[in-house]
Amino acid sequence: MKYLLIIGLILLFSNVYSQSPINDFQFEINRPICNQAIVKFYFEGSMIQDVDSCYWYFGDGTIRFSDYSNGAEHNYSHPGIYGVELILWKDGIESSIKKDSIITVYQP
Repeated sequence: MKYLLIIGLILLFSNVYSQSPINDFQFEINRPICNQAIVKFYFEGSMIQDVDSCYWYFGDGTIRFSDYSNGAEHNYSHPGIYGVELILWKDGIESSIKKDSIITVYQP
């Protein structure tokens, strides 16, 4: 009976883990200017069409909430090096990915 319970829990957790809504996010700089950058972010995952909500943390103090899964665009207007974090929720399952020091905006 104990073994059956343990196997059931393992299957439950592996199923939850395998349904993580995010695998990765990518970005492209649309209009780099000397002291700012407009960046388009989008994410890839097995369940991105059905994401309940997501938060983008852009590394400059800006947070954007979205209840759909089409990515985000952000204008970095101050020189610096920024990391970005994306947190998604699907059916109560939270998934996140963080990338440090991926956006650099140079001083003019």
